[in-house]
Amino acid sequence: MSARRYGGVMVIAGYVWHRFRAAPLRWLPGAAGIAVALGGFIVALTAPAIAGDVALRTELRALSGGDRLVSLVALQRQAESGDEVNQFATAQLRGRGFNNVLRQTSLRQLASPSGTVFRLVGADNLPTLVELQSGRLPRRCTPQLCEGVIWARDSAPHEIVLDPALHISIVGLVTRTDDRLLNGTFAAGDHEVVILLDGAATPSQIEALALIQRSNGWISEIDPQQITVASVPRLLRDLATLGSENDVADLTVTAPDKQLRSIMRRAQVTSRRLALPVGQAGTLLGGFAMLTTLAIRPWHRRGLRVLQLRAVSRWQERQFALFEAGFVAMTGVIVGVGLGIGAVATIASVANVAPRQAIARATERGPVVAVLGLMFGYWLVTVALLRSGRSETSSHRKVLASDVIGLAALSAWLLAAGRGETSASSLAAGSDPLLSITPALASIVAGCVVVRVAPFAIAALRQFTPQSWWPTRLALGTTFGRGGRSLATVAFVASAITLATFALGYRSTLQVGSFDQAAFAVPLDFTITEGAALIRPQQILPTADLAMSANGVTATDVVRRGLALRRTGTATETVEIVGLNPQSLSQIRGWRADFGPQPTAAQLAVSPPLEPSMDRVSIPLGSARLTLSVASAPANLGLAVVLERADGTWHEEVAKPTGDDGNWVTALDATDVWLRGFRVGESAISTAQVLHNGGEGTGTDVAALAINIELGRILADTHPIAIDWATLRGSEIQITPTSAGANLTLVVHAGSSLALFGASPQVPIPAVVDPLTASTAKDGLVTLETSGQGVVKLQIVGTATTFPTVGTRFALVDQFALSQQLNRALPGLGSANEVWLAADTGQGRQRLRTQLASDQFRDVAVADRQAIEAGLSGNTLGRAVTLAFLWSSLIAALLGAIAMIFLTQAERLDGTAVFRSLSADGATPRQLAAILIVRCAVLIVVAIPIGITSGTILLHAVRQLVGVSATGTRPVPALRSVIEPWQIIACVGTISLLAEGGAWMVARRVRSINRHDALAAQA
Repeated sequence: MSARRYGGVMVIAGYVWHRFRAAPLRWLPGAAGIAVALGGFIVALTAPAIAGDVALRTELRALSGGDRLVSLVALQRQAESGDEVNQFATAQLRGRGFNNVLRQTSLRQLASPSGTVFRLVGADNLPTLVELQSGRLPRRCTPQLCEGVIWARDSAPHEIVLDPALHISIVGLVTRTDDRLLNGTFAAGDHEVVILLDGAATPSQIEALALIQRSNGWISEIDPQQITVASVPRLLRDLATLGSENDVADLTVTAPDKQLRSIMRRAQVTSRRLALPVGQAGTLLGGFAMLTTLAIRPWHRRGLRVLQLRAVSRWQERQFALFEAGFVAMTGVIVGVGLGIGAVATIASVANVAPRQAIARATERGPVVAVLGLMFGYWLVTVALLRSGRSETSSHRKVLASDVIGLAALSAWLLAAGRGETSASSLAAGSDPLLSITPALASIVAGCVVVRVAPFAIAALRQFTPQSWWPTRLALGTTFGRGGRSLATVAFVASAITLATFALGYRSTLQVGSFDQAAFAVPLDFTITEGAALIRPQQILPTADLAMSANGVTATDVVRRGLALRRTGTATETVEIVGLNPQSLSQIRGWRADFGPQPTAAQLAVSPPLEPSMDRVSIPLGSARLTLSVASAPANLGLAVVLERADGTWHEEVAKPTGDDGNWVTALDATDVWLRGFRVGESAISTAQVLHNGGEGTGTDVAALAINIELGRILADTHPIAIDWATLRGSEIQITPTSAGANLTLVVHAGSSLALFGASPQVPIPAVVDPLTASTAKDGLVTLETSGQGVVKLQIVGTATTFPTVGTRFALVDQFALSQQLNRALPGLGSANEVWLAADTGQGRQRLRTQLASDQFRDVAVADRQAIEAGLSGNTLGRAVTLAFLWSSLIAALLGAIAMIFLTQAERLDGTAVFRSLSADGATPRQLAAILIVRCAVLIVVAIPIGITSGTILLHAVRQLVGVSATGTRPVPALRSVIEPWQIIACVGTISLLAEGGAWMVARRVRSINRHDALAAQA
């Protein structure tokens, strides 16, 4: 060959092509790895946008039709031509994609001769908006006769008699089938009759109503299929200015902007949180590209020496490096772009997104610039490495460089972890660049640790290998013969395992987080609480009946109250106290170790047990009223009777005097079975007057009222009740038993006091509390104040950092003991206001689920733990996040295996001369193959522990850095790091099996060493 033959650019390119075609196994694994990494990077770049769009559309579809409407309304004083306004409003909506626009005109409310309120509404294409129930649809509307139909609704009359002067004839009854009709601003009142006319301009035909005020509206529904997260901000800006940027009419715009902003925010949180897999994919792409460069560098240098023997110039040497670096890169880019776009189209099809739209997202400016930038950077670095004159053997200087890089990456990682949590709000406000580089920092640290540790680990392993295992000793001794390539490969594999461990762990963390959030909201299987109607669940169905609804069902009454913990002076803090059956504690789902020791029934047991009677006075069952004999009652006396129902709840009933006979009467409920005591004080009228005078400052200070009354005989209907008046107690009332009853003396000022039978329980209630509340205890006791005049004393028996369903300040106690003390402080305060249900079997849970879904429980709030968990884990955003991390872990595992195969293939080709020499010395083909296989296995063994350790540390750091659940919200309780061992074993096993399988296939070719292989190695 002559130098002139290589003088042109095309000739250099031809030489490169000849080399790559003659030895495809030299570069094909590298190009394949780049293609896989680039394809995964394209998917990672595009998937967040697709996930956000899918989530946006899913939540928009979940909204009722009326909540997706955009309406433009113009007010008219009288009937007039509105063609210009109609054209403008229609053009405004259609110009923004709301093509299906409904025009309607609604007159203000009118009254019929009988007084019935009605509204006249004209809508275009009425037959397409309604369904006929009886009669027929309108056919004409003229000044002489205008036909209309009534919209049949349960809350409105279906008939009406109109003034004949209107010339309106009702010809049918219809129901609405299109939510755009009379919705939002045009929504009809519950009791007004709606008469529908065919055509928005039709009401103008009725001359008698020409001067009546009316509203013209143009209503369109947001099409979820046509909206994307990227288009929402512009849509919101358009909607905000839609009604003001015109000179035709004053338009009022109504749109679901709050819903759009909320949905968009959650979608943005997820998209920006997916910067983690994007950074992971970018790290894998860059790492494998560098590995490819190191793998082909010895081959490149041999080709360069061939050119140098032909006396090529320096510029021609650079041309050779540029073409050889670019060939591998471009091959991987072309194939990788195809793989990435194909994967994006497949994902889009599965997600019910138009593949063309998804591909357009993948080829947007941002992803294209990112891909081209990475590959151009890789090309430049490759050329620099290929032109580098350093030897491939490891040196102290190279290790020192990796140490510096690793320390810098570790410092940046610690800085990112220590700067504070990234919340859902901060993610919604903007992208966090630290999220995308965190995986890269961790993988760099793992790789640098491997570079430092691997040579020493393999040297130590060689010392313990028997002399008779000479292939193994030879493999261990020559592992880093070409130090840069082997060290880079084992570092990349460790990085890949790091990222795979993190991705799998973070996916498990989010999935377990969904379970934890559901278990925190519903500690057992179901929770029934008061709804908007403020009806206690026990009023719907007794708890005992719920427990009997299926075999193995446990029902627990729960008392939940907020009590005051006084710290200093008037300053108080609210502590949420929860009373439940201690036996139900063992059934709590998902108790976490970080909550603290799980409370037990023995901890909350009251000793000695409280007696349920507490000297209560029995009332004959079925009594209708109580008659109290009251002597010396002042004119402004207020008297109430404290009663207990059969279900254990307390309440108060006001007693009223019957006349001058000294008898006071109170009505009884059929379930009232015990008399608990009395409330004595000023009457409500007197109290209100005192407070009014004090507030207005119109009277002098009213003196405290001294009350001295004598309670005597008490009748249930006509039957006397036996009462032990000596057991009547009152903390602010002086009680003196008499022969016929008791004398009560007290002083009040616009208030009242309680007198109850039996002594108040003095035993503090055992409680498990939060650490902050426990720190306020004195001699192990915490005193909480009720809204009445009583206190609840708690004996601290344990602490927990948190407990399901409560906030940061809480106390967990026995329900019966709490009810007793609360009721004696304020009757009724101790009534259970929740029910917790648990079932032993799936069949029992299903029966409970069916029963709780019936109309019987429509006035209470029912929470289903499994339904909440399914909603969290099955949420579109949640699935997108977990799938993204699963995809990342698979790509990392695959690239780790390809890297090992690529290294083994390069070692086989570059070591042909060594293998021929060993073969000549008597080594068998099996022994030669064992050298490559053992070398591959040893590198994987070194990389695995470091990779898993680094991935676990990265998982803990990211969990603390990103305080966001799978659905893009703040998780309660906080996420906990979860690594499923079987997933890590499967991932590492996959890498090992693929790598060893590839190494075995490559090693088999060592058996056919011949002269052709030696010549090919020098090509």
